[in-house]
Amino acid sequence: MESVVYQFLIEVPRAAAIWSVLLVLALGVLTALVARPEPARPADDEPAGPVEDPAVTAAADLHRYAGEVAVAATGAAQNARRRRDAWQAAQAELDRAWAGYDEAESATRRLTRAAALPAPRTP
Repeated sequence: MESVVYQFLIEVPRAAAIWSVLLVLALGVLTALVARPEPARPADDEPAGPVEDPAVTAAADLHRYAGEVAVAATGAAQNARRRRDAWQAAQAELDRAWAGYDEAESATRRLTRAAALPAPRTP
């Protein structure tokens, strides 16, 4: 029993010392992070570059936007023309296929009617 009490009395102060060192270290790092100096910023009074009129900037943006819309409209018109040509080609192919089907159907009807007649018997 004396051994357990002895170990406890030796180990507790050692653990308290380790925790104290860790706590002081963490507080030191936290203090350094909070107290670090901020980077110097240029004064707001001095303009960074040439001052432009907001109306001129807005007009330039609108002009650029109009150019982009014109390019998009041209592309859409070309795409629509290409799609319409493809649709017309598909429609012409459909018409040719339908005409071929109609011819085959009429030939089938004619042969069906001819097959209904009895074979002639001549002496």
